[in-house]
Amino acid sequence: MSTIADAIKEGRDVVKAARDLAQTVREARRDHEVTKIERDKIKLALAEVLEESGDLIGKETVAPAVRALRASATPELSPEDLARGAYAAYGDSVGGLNYQGLPMPTFENLTDKIRSAWIAASLHVRSMVLGA
Repeated sequence: MSTIADAIKEGRDVVKAARDLAQTVREARRDHEVTKIERDKIKLALAEVLEESGDLIGKETVAPAVRALRASATPELSPEDLARGAYAAYGDSVGGLNYQGLPMPTFENLTDKIRSAWIAASLHVRSMVLGA
């Protein structure tokens, strides 16, 4: 059975997680410049921490901050750039070969239908990740 003391301890754990995240970011910034992608990942991690705290202090209290963090972490990439990146990652994971064992065409050499499918899939994944 959970008690108020358990909830307070969990709240302190959430605060500790946020402080640990901030310290990690400070240390990383000392060693090298933090890229936009890294900043976006940090924002999404912080949004997760806040979302967890919503169970303690009320989801309606943290929801605006979670939405704002997720929205500000949206990559400034066009849908085609996202799809091109996903296609490249897929190619890397299969050794650059298609299902027939032949070299994969470049993204630009895909048919319009296949390129559009990669764009649609990439946009769907982005909306899932960012909660948009």
